[in-house]
Amino acid sequence: MRFPLIGITLSLLGVACSAPDDSAIFEDTGTGAGGGSSVGPTASTSTGSNEGGAGADASDAGGSSGTGGSMGATTTSAGGSTSTSVGGANGSGGSTSGTGTGGAGGIGDTATTSSSTSSGGTGGAACSEEVCDGTDNDCDDSVDEDVCPNGCVGASYEKHTYLFCDGPAVVGNNEASRSWQQAMQFCANRAGFRLTLVETEEENAFIYQTLVRLNLSGDVWMGATDQEDEGWWTWAASEDPDEWVAFYDEDAREPIEKAFNDWREGEPNNDGGEDCGIFEDLGSDEWAWDDRSCEQEYDLFVCESID
Repeated sequence: MRFPLIGITLSLLGVACSAPDDSAIFEDTGTGAGGGSSVGPTASTSTGSNEGGAGADASDAGGSSGTGGSMGATTTSAGGSTSTSVGGANGSGGSTSGTGTGGAGGIGDTATTSSSTSSGGTGGAACSEEVCDGTDNDCDDSVDEDVCPNGCVGASYEKHTYLFCDGPAVVGNNEASRSWQQAMQFCANRAGFRLTLVETEEENAFIYQTLVRLNLSGDVWMGATDQEDEGWWTWAASEDPDEWVAFYDEDAREPIEKAFNDWREGEPNNDGGEDCGIFEDLGSDEWAWDDRSCEQEYDLFVCESID
């Protein structure tokens, strides 16, 4: 099923698509640096004393030695204090003269050693070179300045970087729109990128939400295709078709190994030879997947970092 394209609302910078120094067309917010850590109080140590009592006077054998203090328990708490108690010294033994029994040694005082360390809050990410990912990498209160390809906006999700591109001009002509293959090539020309693969419901929702946040409208190329094997839908994980990842069986109308998909009802249907996937703009900030001819041209597409 087809729907008319909605006009693109974003203005584009007039430079070549591969130019890495064109500014993003939308502003985003960055993150601040966190605090350091604090050191806990100095450890303190106290030792036991109390010697044992002297043995009674006697005439023959000496008395027995006194009883030493017992070893205290050791306790440790994560991030907090560590305490150890050590028994006191043995008491003194009884007298060595006479026949009486020596007095028992006294119990020594319990020695205590304690120390503590408190950690500060987790610090923010360190400042680094600015890249097109929707964050303020160089900590200058600006986002993605002069680093995004012409017409593209950076965003990040689950350690992946995404480029939401709206009609950057094709090299060699003034046309903004791209076929599926041209969109794929645009992404591949950025080292480490490809047309986006959608593997989870959460990632799919992130893409929809970002399209809405950027006020983009119209159908959007994604990395899905069955052009190598009709009805066997795969993600174009690289430029080599041998590395493409199957995720949906159109004939059986079911995902492969429970892979995520969000085809709208009745799609894909290969109506007129439709072998490439799109995020279809349904209006009212709603989207779903559909298939289109790979030769169809759209202004919008989404690239995703491979790692």
